[in-house]
Amino acid sequence: MAIVFALVIGIPLHASSKSNSGKSAWVTEHGDVIEFLMETGANVNNSGSKGKSAVELAKARFEEPISETIQMRDPANQAPQRGMLYAEVQGEREEQEKLMKMHPAGKEFQDCDSCPKMVVVPPGTFLMGSPASEKERDEDEGQQHQVTISNPFAVGKYEVTREQFEEFVEATGHDTSSTGCRTYCTSERFYQWRPQISWRTPGFSQDKDHPVVCVNWKDAQAYVRWLSKETGQGYRLLAESEWEYVARAGTTGPFHFGSTISTDQANYDGNYTYDGGSKGIYREKTVSVGSFAANGFGLHDVHGNVDEWVEDCWHENFHGAPPDGSAWVTGGDCNRRVIRGGSLNDEPWNLRSAYRDRSETWYRYGNSGFRVARTLTP
Repeated sequence: MAIVFALVIGIPLHASSKSNSGKSAWVTEHGDVIEFLMETGANVNNSGSKGKSAVELAKARFEEPISETIQMRDPANQAPQRGMLYAEVQGEREEQEKLMKMHPAGKEFQDCDSCPKMVVVPPGTFLMGSPASEKERDEDEGQQHQVTISNPFAVGKYEVTREQFEEFVEATGHDTSSTGCRTYCTSERFYQWRPQISWRTPGFSQDKDHPVVCVNWKDAQAYVRWLSKETGQGYRLLAESEWEYVARAGTTGPFHFGSTISTDQANYDGNYTYDGGSKGIYREKTVSVGSFAANGFGLHDVHGNVDEWVEDCWHENFHGAPPDGSAWVTGGDCNRRVIRGGSLNDEPWNLRSAYRDRSETWYRYGNSGFRVARTLTP
């Protein structure tokens, strides 16, 4: 807020983390200021307290034209491009502003004592997928494309725990015993089906605060339906693009904490390294949720611990993917759903923000769990 105020009254701005040479600083810093002004009701062409619009101030201070992206934030410019009436676009903006005021970014809440702890994530735009230069990149991570999340939404601060899942099973009688579970054989490095294994007995010790494992996509869907009914709120799984957006939390590298990773930052197979990182420990089991530091959005374990089911059907690449943050549930293979985040048994490159995996909806694995999202309403 201090940056916004400084720009409006005309005080020079300085960013200690950026060089003062070059004229592109305003694109990364003050472009966001202009976006904020517009999202809170300011028209891109309206004059402020100094008799100039935010655009004019930006042009005067940095001697560069405002980007077309920022210009298009104005409903008057957006409407004809989107084939909509001005009133429709303005209505969208007013709804967004109302949501943002009611649900400020970073706010934490629980809808019941045993419900997942939720964190409000702000709207934003990001580049989904990985660049060709990223080490260990897979072809299914392309092509990179821009995704815009228009409204704030809430995301589980942690992965769903054993205790939370147990409450659901006891309340509903949901049957998870029918297919056993595929668990990881360390010596052979593959997953072996074991009929006696389940989320209650996953083959390693867990307590109530560990993330639930040996749950398939259908189990996760049953949980969010039950949670929605119990709370009267719109719980669901994340869309794949939402997952990558919240995992990155504004970052663009392989991991939210940088270009490499260590077992002090996440739970994975530390016998392997990524991009100059050091070897670490291989715990061979889950750890309690929140054991590692949160990312910039306040979410824990987006890298490692357990894989996380998301809503989307599997597609081999991002050609034709929705640009608005919605789940991609048309085309592709809907008998298989996307899994994100990497797990305790994975090599570090499988924990990257852009890494994608998939599995049949009925398969249960000893390293797969899930995180919930909640749609926010005024």
